[in-house]
Amino acid sequence: MTLVFTALAVLVSLLVNDRAKGLGLAILVWLVVTTLYDALIVLVATTSGDYPLELPLIGLTLLNPIDIARVSMLLRLDTAALMGYTGAVFERFFGSFLGIGVSAAAVILWWLVPLAAARRRFCRKDF
Repeated sequence: MTLVFTALAVLVSLLVNDRAKGLGLAILVWLVVTTLYDALIVLVATTSGDYPLELPLIGLTLLNPIDIARVSMLLRLDTAALMGYTGAVFERFFGSFLGIGVSAAAVILWWLVPLAAARRRFCRKDF
C-alpha cells in the first residue's frame, strides 16, 4: 500500500504545479479510493441484488488497492466467516493460488502504472 500511494502522490505532484491544487487533488484521490468507491460497490450490490454478483464483486474489488488489502487482511485473520456469503466467495477466490496471483498482479499494476506515468511526466516536464 505504501508503494501504491507513494506512486500516486508522485504522479499528483508532477501533474499539478500549484501546492493548493496538488493538495486538493491528493485529498480527492484519497476520498475516491477510500470512500466513494466503496459506496459505489454498495450501490451496485443493492441495486443488482437479483443477479449473481460473485464475479462482478471480485472484479470491482480488484480495481481498488485498498479493497484488495482489506480482503487479504481479513482472509489472513480467518474472519471471512464474519462476512457471510461474500466472505465465502472471497475466501474461495482470494484464498486460491490463482486469486493470490491475480491480487498480487493487480497491486503491482496499481504501483507500476502511476509510477510509469509519473516517470513519463517527469521526463517531459520543463523545470
